[in-house]
This record gives sequence, structure tokens and C-alpha cells, in this order.
Amino acid sequence: MDKEDRKIIKRQIQKFCKEFANTYDFKVHRRTFMVRNRDNLLQMIVFDFPPSSMQYIIAIQPLYFPSEDLFFNFGEDLNYFRNHEVGSWGNDIEKIEEDIIHMNMLLVKNVIPWFDEEVSSPEMLIEFICKKNNEEAFCDSYHQELFLIFSYLYTKKYEEAKENLPETIVMAEERPFPSESMIALLKTFLTDLDNKAYSNIENTLEGIIKKTKEDCGISKLV
Repeated sequence: MDKEDRKIIKRQIQKFCKEFANTYDFKVHRRTFMVRNRDNLLQMIVFDFPPSSMQYIIAIQPLYFPSEDLFFNFGEDLNYFRNHEVGSWGNDIEKIEEDIIHMNMLLVKNVIPWFDEEVSSPEMLIEFICKKNNEEAFCDSYHQELFLIFSYLYTKKYEEAKENLPETIVMAEERPFPSESMIALLKTFLTDLDNKAYSNIENTLEGIIKKTKEDCGISKLV
């Protein structure tokens, strides 16, 4: 596929994103990135155009979890989401309209129900991560544990957070390249929980939300 064909396909995807976003209450970011905020839990549909291929990513990201960039690891490529058969879309200028119809069908059939019925709030994210026999892990166990801890804290499930934090701190310390700032933050949360200093936790999370939005460049969007 040559450069001009890629431009045409990208314009078609941009048009699709705008229409889809209007229908399903998303905001369009960077033209081919759809996002909506559900109680500081981002739901994201990303059409990316790296030089060698095209990527279609479905992901969620808690804004109350510190991140300097948008985090797509808790998600899946649309090709594989819900065990759908693998396809190769957006690579043929002659088939782009057919491909968009197919992508729209998969988003409506598989992705929107997942967003709406399984991960539409921090409480539901907790339930999703804690599911026994949950085969849709989406990301590594360490980040799942972090998302769980921060979701417990955000939803004021302080006993659950206090019970799980020591193990999470050990996981953080045993990482190949441990983040000292994350370890310090987790230890601060544990101290605040021991002291029942819940307002400190709330203020810290509010600051994280603000900074994450700013660092990810989405403050005005969500």
C-alpha cells in the first residue's frame, strides 16, 4: 500500500471515528482515537497508523492511576478481542468501506457491551479483575494488582486496599526495574490506611487524576 492510499484510508477511518463517537458518546482525540470517561475510568478505542501496519486497540485506563501517557496495556487488539477471528483490515484501498462496516459490527457487538456492562465504573473494574477463571486478563498481573489497589482506594473500599497493599508493595519491590516513586506512593497509602487518614488518600487521588489528565494531554477532553 503506497503513501497516498494510506492517506485515503486514514481519512476514511477519521470520518468513521467522528460518526461512531457521536453515536456512542465518545470524544475524538487526535482524529482516530475515541475516548469516553466513566467516573474517571477511560474507555478507549484507538486506530493507530504506525509505518508498517495499522492497529486497532481496545483499552481501559483509570485516571486515578498515575501515568505520564495513555496506557493501552489493559486491553486487546480488535482482531483478538473476545476471540474473534483474526483479520487484516485497512490495508486494501479497494476494501476499506467493507472493512469499516466489519469493524463497526465488531465494535457494536463485542466492545460497546464490554464497556457498558463489564467495565463502566471503577466498581465494575474491581469485579472484572477479581473474577475467578477470568481468561481475559488483558495485561500483566502486576498492573492488574495496581489497578485493583487504586480502584479500592478510589471507591473507598479501604479494608480491601489495606489487606492487599502489603503484597502489592512486595510485587513492586521485586520488579526487574522497580519504580521507587510507585513504591513510596503505595507505602504512603498503607500508612494513611493504618492511621485512618482517609482524607489524605482522597486528596492524593484527586491530584493524580488532575496530573494524569494533564500528562496525557486530555484535560480539556474528559
